[in-house]
Amino acid sequence: MKFDKTILIIGDTGMLGSELTNFLKLKQVKVFGCSRNSPSNSLDILDFNKTINYLDNVNPDILINCAAEINLDLCESNLNYALKINSLVVQNMALWCKKKKKKLVQISTDQFFKKKKNKETDFIYFYNNYGLSKYLGECFAKEAPKSLILRTSIIGPGTKKSSFVDWVIESIKNKKNMTLFDDYYNSSIDIYSFCEFLLLLLKKNAEGIFNISSSQIFSKKEIIEEFEKQLNLKIKNKLIKSAGTLLTKRCLNCGLDNSKVERLLNVKMPNMKSIVKNIIKNYKKTTQFINN
Repeated sequence: MKFDKTILIIGDTGMLGSELTNFLKLKQVKVFGCSRNSPSNSLDILDFNKTINYLDNVNPDILINCAAEINLDLCESNLNYALKINSLVVQNMALWCKKKKKKLVQISTDQFFKKKKNKETDFIYFYNNYGLSKYLGECFAKEAPKSLILRTSIIGPGTKKSSFVDWVIESIKNKKNMTLFDDYYNSSIDIYSFCEFLLLLLKKNAEGIFNISSSQIFSKKEIIEEFEKQLNLKIKNKLIKSAGTLLTKRCLNCGLDNSKVERLLNVKMPNMKSIVKNIIKNYKKTTQFINN
């Protein structure tokens, strides 16, 4: 099915934005990207007037916001900044989309819940400034017509080799001591599968809130040990700890129920084993990490 909409990705130099841009180009989708650090399409989204002017010039059919501040400690120490980048920036985009009758896709988070497995309609709890700012971003995104809000936890290689996946693989490879949290549960999905499901949702012209996640819920300890198993390498020393010891309080039950998206797309979401396998397969294409 041909997709003939023009897409603008905000934050195209970040982990998700860069992978999504490349993925859509391979699918022959007309896609543009911009970010504060882009060498050719630089845009500071904290400058609201310049952002509106930029959107007017590009005039995309669909605006996908991949820009956010995801450093929980930074958000906790600077609420004003967290609200501006994760909430008010979204409001600015949503108002433009509403005026121009364009679609907005907002990438949200899983940092909201108390139960181990959570639906889109479950009650929201705030544990930190990050979760608060991302939820307000969702509320603002709803001002855009037929907006699509995706609650998720995406893992994959980072553009600056500083992501969770980079840390896990490089720590295992280099035989470093690792701290594993056995009480921090989520249902992370690999970045490659996420891009596939996002495009399918756009082709369906889906709207509303959807959970995009693994079919399984697992602890940080369990997924790191799955990387260890599939890499066929051993972690030198494991220190098992509670995520409650981290500086900023976190939601520790971040598992998502993805039955809504499975019904709409008639798909089965990947399990933890296939997510790790997909990440390692793609990691091998760009990184020399298996040398023994």
